[in-house]
Amino acid sequence: CWVRPSRLSLRLPWRCGKATSRPGRASHLHDTPGARDDFPQSGLLAYDGARRVDRVSIEQLRKGGQGPVSESHRRPWRPTRPQIIAASVLGGVLVLVGFFVALAALAGPVVPAGTSVNGVDIGGLNRDAAVQKVRDEVAKPAAEPLEFDNNGEVLIVKPRQAGVWVNAVETVDPLLQRSWNPLQRFFGIGGGSEVDAVIVVEDDELDRQMGAFDRLVTTQAADPSLSINGTNVAYTPGQQGRTVDEDAARELIIESITQPRIRRELPVEIQEPIVTVANAEAANTLAESAVSGPVKIVVGDVVAEIPARVIGDALDFTIDNGDYVPSLNGAALFASVADVLKFAEEPRDARFKVRKN
Repeated sequence: CWVRPSRLSLRLPWRCGKATSRPGRASHLHDTPGARDDFPQSGLLAYDGARRVDRVSIEQLRKGGQGPVSESHRRPWRPTRPQIIAASVLGGVLVLVGFFVALAALAGPVVPAGTSVNGVDIGGLNRDAAVQKVRDEVAKPAAEPLEFDNNGEVLIVKPRQAGVWVNAVETVDPLLQRSWNPLQRFFGIGGGSEVDAVIVVEDDELDRQMGAFDRLVTTQAADPSLSINGTNVAYTPGQQGRTVDEDAARELIIESITQPRIRRELPVEIQEPIVTVANAEAANTLAESAVSGPVKIVVGDVVAEIPARVIGDALDFTIDNGDYVPSLNGAALFASVADVLKFAEEPRDARFKVRKN
């Protein structure tokens, strides 16, 4: 450390002997013995290296005091490494958030991730893409013909002609959302769900389809008839009446268009005749068996035969609680074999005869 009294200046490095300085402050001087009288008592200019700090007094330097420091000569503030890292991270996060917000605003509403329509995934798609996918994978298969079984007859129904079809636009529009959640919007993490396609039903067209069913299906119930004349059996089978159950048929068509194509039973209402078809068939079988041939009657050692014609005339069927009930005229049957059976009616004594040995 050295002094040039003629210029009233003091030059101090950062560290020199026992002299020290602090950034932004005047240097502290610890005098060595015999040296303090060499310094004038007037103000001096203190330097750290070649940089001027401020004017200080010798007395303040001796006492270890601090001189006033001008704000214009303070050392500039510099951020620390942790502050730089924290500021960089915060800035990056803000930039990333701003990017996602801007991208979401420009992209417009989309279908939430994880959303599917009748098993077709449309999550994350915008309106146009979602509508097109529903049309291709839901609406088009739904327009394929349906098959219904009508008592062994196959009836074909074209859903579009019947006024039943899938509306892709009305299916997608209620699902669209403008999401600001980047995880949901860009990475497929969201709260989508399974939804059913919107099915449009045109009542006028569906009414015409029901009218076609009526013409193809409706039959009136017919009662069977059964009569016997001698050995001839006259039988007319009955039939059930069939009409379309329109309410059930409407629901079945609407439900079936978005399901796999299989042949389904057409809903109908059945009207039974007075005598059920099954019972009338059984009665006819009995009548034909009865007149198929004569019947032999054995009384003791007397054998009589009733002709098939007589049996046919004696056999009759009446209706009781919806069933044919058979009955026979016993007097007519007996009259046909009375002459033969009269010998069996007369009593005879038992007899025996002894022969040789």
